[in-house]
Amino acid sequence: MKKLLLTFFAIAVSVIYVAAQEVRSESGSASNSNGKEQKFQKIRPHFKVPGQYYDRVEFWSEKTGQLIKSVDLEKMHPFNTLPFPSADGPYGSKQYDLSKADLAQLQDKIGIWTAPESISDPVPVYADGQIMVFDGPTMEHFTVAAYNFYLSNRYRQVIAILGVFYIFNDQGEIISEIKTSRGGSTPVVTQDGKYLAVKYGGAYGECGSGPLPEGLLFFESKSGQIILDFRGDDSWSYGLSIGEAYNRVLGAVYIGGNVQPNRHWVFDMDREKLYYVELFEKKKENRPVWTNDGAIFTKHGVRREFLFEQDFKITTLEIEKQ
Repeated sequence: MKKLLLTFFAIAVSVIYVAAQEVRSESGSASNSNGKEQKFQKIRPHFKVPGQYYDRVEFWSEKTGQLIKSVDLEKMHPFNTLPFPSADGPYGSKQYDLSKADLAQLQDKIGIWTAPESISDPVPVYADGQIMVFDGPTMEHFTVAAYNFYLSNRYRQVIAILGVFYIFNDQGEIISEIKTSRGGSTPVVTQDGKYLAVKYGGAYGECGSGPLPEGLLFFESKSGQIILDFRGDDSWSYGLSIGEAYNRVLGAVYIGGNVQPNRHWVFDMDREKLYYVELFEKKKENRPVWTNDGAIFTKHGVRREFLFEQDFKITTLEIEKQ
């Protein structure tokens, strides 16, 4: 199960269609052989093995059309130099045998982790990982290289996930390195570069693991510190997508069928507010177009504007001050 999930992530993460998919980047465009406009690719992840994992990512200049920098993702892998018996893995990460490592040695080399109470055997015996690259239409000037490290017990259940996220600017420079003991997927950076949000938890492991507790983690990019841990609710089992618009983090659950509404969360970290709304816009073309003051939704067949301060439920976010 875990390998299937990892393969899916590797294929899907180069372009992320998320809650803010109508928010477009400011990338330039060029004409292809058919004379049609196509977006210039500033960020070009490279598959070492098609459909498996990225081994490098290239940063290109829109102005000159020239390569600015090529980053070797394997060389900078934070989990590929651990002092435990290992073998090369299929996803750019080494596979480790931890059966003879004691707890103190593991924590010294890879950090502290916590296994959920639902897992009967919380002792890590194996470990492997995955390299992922996230860009997309809602992150105009940032790219994230994500390294997840999966600790598994003797039953091959994933008991914990460690993560390291490197945020790159348009020049291919690392502007932030963020570590977490809960791993994470689909990282999103706000357009001002101040915040990183990642989705964590879910079902992992060849034999199933629980699943692991699920939620969203918010980091301050400059310090790398967690400022908000937002736990998921039952609706997230349908699959939560996250994105960015106007320096706000967006969350959305698109639920199939006509009985339950789709759900949208908007996290305004600067104002410490959470906006929430439920709507029945089931067709993909009716999904929201985000604006600075709210979003354009379809309701009862009519396209109209929903304002954050008038049409959304509002709660206060409990941001941890640094």
